[in-house]
Amino acid sequence: MTAYTESMSSDATKSARILLVEDDDGNMTFLKLLIETSGHSCAIARDGKQALQIAAKEPFDLILMDLSLPDIDGFTLCREVRALPVHRAPIVGISADSDPQIRKRCKASGMEDLFDKSLATNSLQDIIEQYTN
Repeated sequence: MTAYTESMSSDATKSARILLVEDDDGNMTFLKLLIETSGHSCAIARDGKQALQIAAKEPFDLILMDLSLPDIDGFTLCREVRALPVHRAPIVGISADSDPQIRKRCKASGMEDLFDKSLATNSLQDIIEQYTN
């Protein structure tokens, strides 16, 4: 094995499977790019119904979930994903609202954390590393 293939093998073992639940095209494109350029794979769900269907069929290392979806709020969706018998991935809410009450609601609904969309790129990478390692 060459140094190049050893490096690729090492990177492949660190790759996480992430489900991104986001309905806004701009946010989805930006977050997906950040996830994939960090070496992780990203599946997309555009609403709560689609997120539940995907989460019921596929295992993920992390779920990043917008709190304001067109068909359901992220708090309710989190409880529904947690009720699936096959899913134990950490769930992190995504919001542009940094109100401390939102963070409390995330925790109460079963989420591990809240990612503030308005923060720097490094914050998302920190969240991914924290919950997938």
